[in-house]
Amino acid sequence: MFLIKGLKPEIIVKSLICIITIGALIWWLVESDSPNMKEKLEEAKVEYNSLEIMPDSIQVYFDASNKASSVLVDGYYDIDAEYQQIKEYYIAELQNNGWKLDDEQVSNELGKGNYNELSFHKGEYNLYLDFYDRVSQGYTYDIAITWGR
Repeated sequence: MFLIKGLKPEIIVKSLICIITIGALIWWLVESDSPNMKEKLEEAKVEYNSLEIMPDSIQVYFDASNKASSVLVDGYYDIDAEYQQIKEYYIAELQNNGWKLDDEQVSNELGKGNYNELSFHKGEYNLYLDFYDRVSQGYTYDIAITWGR
């Protein structure tokens, strides 16, 4: 074992214990569920649940989670409807609930299928309405509400 001249093994051991302890503390701080994150997650769920989901949509997936500095409430839906119909429905629904439309992204790249995204904001929260190629994904759209980074 390579030792620096004059450096005792017990100093190395104590230094390693200190580094491991500091690392564990930093990990705990980053990954802990702070009361603020739980509050933000609950607020995002309230926003999500206040939306009137498009009639005839079938929910195929739902998740609500948080990390140290962000929250996500996300639901995937399947429906037999065209992009334009879904877009018009949700723009009206979201604006009625106080959401402001920020942007629309459209992608028809060869080999990637059709993908469109509408982004909205309301206070500290963002909402993304993503539209997929139903055949390749197994669902038509998803609604995601986020907070934080």
